Amino acid sequence: MKSLLVILSFVFVFQLNAQNWTPVTTGTTEFLYAVYFPDTLIGYAVGVNNTIIKTTDGGTTWTPLSSGISADFTDVYFLNKDTGFVTGANNVLLKTKNGGTTWTSLATGVTSNLTRISKYGNIIYVTGYIGTFIKSSDEGLTWTDLSTGTAYTYNTCFFNNSSTGYVVDQVGNIHKTIDGGNTWSTKNGGTTAHLQSVVFTSANTGYVVGGTYNSTYGVIHKTTDAGNTWSKQTIPYNYFSNIRFLNANVGFIIGGDGNADTCSIYKTMDAGANWVLENCSSYRMYGGCFPSSHIGFLCGSHGTILKNSNIDVGIGEVYNNSEINLNVYPNPSHDSRFTFELNNNSLQINNWVIEIFNIMGEKVYQSEFLNSKTEINPDLPCGLYLFKVNNENKLVTSGKILID
Repeated sequence: MKSLLVILSFVFVFQLNAQNWTPVTTGTTEFLYAVYFPDTLIGYAVGVNNTIIKTTDGGTTWTPLSSGISADFTDVYFLNKDTGFVTGANNVLLKTKNGGTTWTSLATGVTSNLTRISKYGNIIYVTGYIGTFIKSSDEGLTWTDLSTGTAYTYNTCFFNNSSTGYVVDQVGNIHKTIDGGNTWSTKNGGTTAHLQSVVFTSANTGYVVGGTYNSTYGVIHKTTDAGNTWSKQTIPYNYFSNIRFLNANVGFIIGGDGNADTCSIYKTMDAGANWVLENCSSYRMYGGCFPSSHIGFLCGSHGTILKNSNIDVGIGEVYNNSEINLNVYPNPSHDSRFTFELNNNSLQINNWVIEIFNIMGEKVYQSEFLNSKTEINPDLPCGLYLFKVNNENKLVTSGKILID
């Protein structure tokens, strides 16, 4: 049994000067829909007219890749530096096992345009037009239908765990499942806007963004009760395509004015209470990726990729307790099972959440800290992981776990 003794003080969020998003040379002028970095050096971007480009030096230079498929590509996701997937129009779903040198078409059983790729644990999710929503738990060999029962375009999804997930559509609906996609309930956030992106920072707190077709306004929805109710905020002359959070407080909304082809990047340092417009003299942005907490890449029209290597994530607010004594065992674990045991009976455990991140900073598991002794089974592959225990937006403690 290994004990983690953490001495914590009360620290507040601070903010530095505005950061700069600077363009990098991509070698293409095609519209780029998505960018993804499996680590801070290797990255991929995809777009219209068969466009796939790759960097191995952190975005300084980019090389075109050939898939052998003619399509407009809509999203890219890599499990590691070698194995990745690309979606596209006309039911295109490609897979590579060698870093994009060669690509194989995957049979999914669907015939519509595919929009986005998401992942939780070992499950890959793909959304698309005409109610298309599928998942695979064997890296794309077989696929299962997760349709919610409507024929709307599903733009993206997000799963908190293998059971609870959300998918957003083109007419303002937010669909939720609590049984892994077998059944769905539907909420409308009070808009008919195209909802483009969804993310949750805890079991209860989540965000959805989108916009109207003519960029009359961009819309931001937020829930603090696991999607039962949603607040709404609008910002004129915007169409928001993507939202990403680096921690419970710090997040980015990516988009712009589709008519004027101008860029909008909004940042929050206080969990969405305020959104501040970042400096961005560029074209409309569509996709985004943050391979580390301080490095971000955005992509959009005219082959544009913007990079920021000095993102301020603040310090965050730390739980106001003089001493936390947390045992995490067995550590290392041989079967991905861990027990989190708190040896301080005076602490009240209310709305505590355990989050686990891989070495690239991606959240791969989340569970409620139910009582002073909580057992979890994240079912993750062997490797080193980071964990955080949060109480709402406050960090209780953090550390490392090993699965061998």
